[in-house]
Amino acid sequence: MGLFFSIFFLIVVVYIFISLAYCFFSTDKYIENLQMLRRLFYAIFVVGVGFGLVLEEIDFEDWQKLLELTALFVFIDLSIFQTPDILKIWSTEFRQDNYIRKIIKKNEEIISYNSKKVECFTEIVINKSSNYLNNLIIPFQFEDYKEDLKTYLEYYTETFQIKVSIFEFDDTELGVNQALNRIEQCYNKTIEDAEWREKLIQEILDGNTIELKNKKEIISSGIQDDKKVFVITFYGKDYKILMGISSNFIEVDGIDASHILSLTQIFDWNMD
Repeated sequence: MGLFFSIFFLIVVVYIFISLAYCFFSTDKYIENLQMLRRLFYAIFVVGVGFGLVLEEIDFEDWQKLLELTALFVFIDLSIFQTPDILKIWSTEFRQDNYIRKIIKKNEEIISYNSKKVECFTEIVINKSSNYLNNLIIPFQFEDYKEDLKTYLEYYTETFQIKVSIFEFDDTELGVNQALNRIEQCYNKTIEDAEWREKLIQEILDGNTIELKNKKEIISSGIQDDKKVFVITFYGKDYKILMGISSNFIEVDGIDASHILSLTQIFDWNMD
C-alpha cells in the first residue's frame, strides 16, 4: 500500500475513533448530529478519491479498485454510523428503535411530571393561597419576609423536594455579584469565566431567570451536571431578591422557575 492510501486510511480511522468517542461521551448529541457526521464521512471519501485522481494514485479505468473503496465506505457507514436493525431481507429498513423508544419514554415522563407540577401550582393558587395569606401578619423586616415567603413556597417546593434559597440584593452589579456568590456557595457551584459571569449578572439586572452553569457546560454537551440550579430574579415592592432552586430528587426546569416566580409575585401582592 502506497503512502497516499496509508494517509487516507489513517484519516478515516482517526475520524471513526473521534466519532465513537463523541457517541460514548454524548450519545444524545451524537444521534442529533448523526446525519452531519455521515455527510462529513462521505466528504472525506469524495475528497480522498479526488486527491487520488489528481495525484494519479487512483485510476478511473481501475473501476474494480474504485468499487471496492466505495463498498468499504458504505460498509463502515452501515456498521458503525447506522448500526441498523435489519427488519426485512430484500427491503432493508434501518432504525434506531432503542434510542427512539428511550426518547419517547423520557418525553412521556416529562409531560406527565410537568402536568403534576401545573396541577400542584393551580391547587396552591386556588385553594391554599387565600387561607395562608389572609392570616399572615405583614412582615416589617426582610428576615421575616423571607421566612414567610419560604413557608408559602413550601406548598410547592415540599411536594417536589425542591430546595429554595432566598437572598436580598441591591440592583447594582456589585450587589448582584454578592448575592450570586452566596447562591454559588449554597449549591456548591462556581462560575469560572469572568466574562461569562458578567453576562449572567447583566441577565439578573434585566430581571431574567437564569440557569446557573458555566459557559463550557453549554458549549460542551459532554459535561453533565449533578443537578441543575436556576436563579430567579424578583423585583418586589419592598425587596429585590434572588432565589436559587435545585433538587437532589428531580431535575428542576423552567416550569418550576416560572411557578415559583408566580407564587412569589402573588405573595408580594398581599404584603400591603
